[in-house]
Amino acid sequence: MPLAPRLSVIQRKISFCVLTIIDRCCTFTATFYQEEKMNIYAIRLAPLSTLCLSALTSVMAWGAVPSNLTDATVTFHVQVVSSPCHFQDNTEIIVEMGETSTRTLQTQQYGDWHTFTLGFTECNTDTFQNVAIQFLGTEDTHLPGRLALDSSSGAKGVAIGIYYDNSLITINNNSAWIPLQVGYNLLPFSARIEKTAEDTLQSGDYTATAHFKLSYL
Repeated sequence: MPLAPRLSVIQRKISFCVLTIIDRCCTFTATFYQEEKMNIYAIRLAPLSTLCLSALTSVMAWGAVPSNLTDATVTFHVQVVSSPCHFQDNTEIIVEMGETSTRTLQTQQYGDWHTFTLGFTECNTDTFQNVAIQFLGTEDTHLPGRLALDSSSGAKGVAIGIYYDNSLITINNNSAWIPLQVGYNLLPFSARIEKTAEDTLQSGDYTATAHFKLSYL
C-alpha cells in the first residue's frame, strides 16, 4: 500500500512581538523561536491489523466475551519515514518591521513588506519533492486569514499577514506546494501589519504568536 501523499512533520514555534503603535508611527519586531515537537513522520497499519482491532473493540463494547475466544496475535506493520530535509539550525530570527504611520494604516490599510526566510539543508527528493507550510495560531476575527494579536497585547486594530510569493498564507491552512531542490533550500516569506475592520487603532505593545508545520508531498 503506498504512503498517503501528504505527510505532516515537525512543528516549530514563531513569535511576533514588540509592536508599538503611537500617534504618528508604529514599529514592529518579530522574534522567531524553533521548538522541536516530534520526529516520527509516518505510520502505516496493515488492513488485517485494523480488522482485528475492530473486532476486539466490538467485543469489548458489548461487555461479553465468547467462551470459545482463543488467544491471537495482532501484528502492527509500521513504516517510519525520515524527513526529506533538515530544518536549518537557527535558534532565533528577528524581523525588523520599521515604522508605519497611522495615517498610512488608515489610508492603505497595511504597512511595508518585511521578509524572513526558512532554510532547509540536506534535502533528498527521492521520495518527496514538495513542501507546504502551515502557520498555526489564532485567526483575527475582524480580518480573516491573518494572525491575531495575543490577548495580553495593548495595541488594537492590527493583525499580521504572512505571505509566500505574494499570496496570503491563511492562518491554520497550508500554503501552496513549494518545489524542493536537492541540497539546500531557502524559502522567502513576507509579513506586514494590516489594519483590521475595527474603526480605531489603539496604541500599545503587542505580541502575536504562531507555530508552523511542514508537510511533504
